[in-house]
Amino acid sequence: MSEISLKSITGITSITTPTGVDNQLTLHTNDTTQRVKVTQSGIEVVGVSTFQDIDVDGHTNLDNVSIVGVATLTSGSNQILFNTANGNIEITRASGGPFIDFKNSAAEDFDARIQSSGVGGRDIQIRASGGTGAWLGHANNSYDLGSSSVNWRHLYVTSVNAGVVTATTFVGNGDFVELDVDGHTNLDNVSIAGIVTATTLNYTGNQNLSHRNLVINGAMMVAQRGTSSTSTGYQTVDRFSIDSSGLNENLTQAQVDVASGTTPYTSGFRKALKITNGNQTGGAGNADYSNIQYKFEAQDVSNSGWNYISSSSDITISFWVKSSVAQTFYAYLRTKDGTNYHYPISFALSANTWTKVTKIISGNSNLQIDNDNGEGMQFTFMLFYGTNYTSSGATLNAWQTTSGNNYSPDNTTTWYTTNDATFEITGVQLEVGPVATPFEHLPHSENKRRCYRYCQRGRHVSSCLVGTPGTYYFSRGNINLFTPMRATVTGTLKAATWNSNRYFQYMTWSSGTNVTAAPASVTFNSGSITGVPDILSVVLHISISSGSSNSPLPANGPGSNNVYPIEYFDVLLEAEL
Repeated sequence: MSEISLKSITGITSITTPTGVDNQLTLHTNDTTQRVKVTQSGIEVVGVSTFQDIDVDGHTNLDNVSIVGVATLTSGSNQILFNTANGNIEITRASGGPFIDFKNSAAEDFDARIQSSGVGGRDIQIRASGGTGAWLGHANNSYDLGSSSVNWRHLYVTSVNAGVVTATTFVGNGDFVELDVDGHTNLDNVSIAGIVTATTLNYTGNQNLSHRNLVINGAMMVAQRGTSSTSTGYQTVDRFSIDSSGLNENLTQAQVDVASGTTPYTSGFRKALKITNGNQTGGAGNADYSNIQYKFEAQDVSNSGWNYISSSSDITISFWVKSSVAQTFYAYLRTKDGTNYHYPISFALSANTWTKVTKIISGNSNLQIDNDNGEGMQFTFMLFYGTNYTSSGATLNAWQTTSGNNYSPDNTTTWYTTNDATFEITGVQLEVGPVATPFEHLPHSENKRRCYRYCQRGRHVSSCLVGTPGTYYFSRGNINLFTPMRATVTGTLKAATWNSNRYFQYMTWSSGTNVTAAPASVTFNSGSITGVPDILSVVLHISISSGSSNSPLPANGPGSNNVYPIEYFDVLLEAEL
């Protein structure tokens, strides 16, 4: 390699390297360090180079370039301006709004795009490939977030400036630290945890703000008839009846305490209805069944605000339930007017674990619920139904015509064939709308008053007594009702509470006489006003033969001058559905 060591060279217009393997020209400083090398591939410069002007034509790759000042990239009417003085990046597009694309590869169109619509530069779209995504817009001093075709699923806000928030639609979940809304705002299906303070509530829905629960005594607080029984029907907890057939040993129904510390207890529930299975030694027969039923008065449903003939109108059933046996249970909602339809549901339970069950049920154009005081609908918990009443092809979560064998899919037999298996319910609520609101706890007095429409038990006083010496003893008493009853009553003269074998007691002017004889006849006459179906009065008639050793009459008979003006008796009046 030849070397030239001169401070300056003038008059030379071309330097050509001789032919050789190096085929290169290098420039060195006086410390022999190579600074510039010219090869067939190009020019290599070592270190930092400062150029006053660079005029580059053709294709040039520049790596690690630092530009100070304003840089402008222009192609026709398209331009990108990088202004390092003020930090602006400005994009101008010849037609349409400018956009920025994010790609995984050069061949892709784009994965995500930030784009101006081009309409006065007033909105920005953020969208994925193939979709409209979401957009933020501004036009005529109006600001938009989203569009009719775009819903925001999550919106997280840490602070909101004072002003007016107007929304035609808000869909999804929102976690707000603070939301300050002035003006008129509609919020549907909002779940708020904590304390809510409102100065004004504008409510336009069909749901009731109070008494929204169509189930009376859903917390199992009232039990007028007693707290335990092995009989069927209405025997313990008011408004809930037990029905069964084919059992080898009767079920036991009881009002029981909810254990402290359980979830129902911490939610305010203190009582539950508990069913204890007997020993069904014959196994699960095809015609066997046992259930818990709640029957709804038709006019309560028809006037509830539920548009039951519309598939877009919903009601929601919710309840707490526990079983000692792990299995899937069934239940159904059934209409009772016109052609009967029912809606079966299922719920799976773990053993000895309280579970909250919620089901949303839509209306159906085939349903009929009359506006009267008859039974319009019932909800049934199926403890066990034999195959005479079930079908493997029964459809869950759908309305269907009720027949004798399609109440539900075939039932699991485990609970029914387990001796002393238990089933407990509380917090039963049926309400209009597609949301299960927290259970509506009413005062005990309010619960009991609502139960009185269907059942009343109390001690009453008769002020009218007529006697026929040596033949019969007759008594008539007007029963004062706690509240008007639903329909014509069925009455039962109960054994007095002061002694279990006494039906009633009458008082003379000087002493009391215990009546141990069973009445020969007892009748209850219901009274109402024309056009008012509710029962407003009940009259009791008692007849007891006086010719036996257990006659309640004195030995000499009542006589024409003897008056027995006061009589006490316990009575149970029922007007159940």
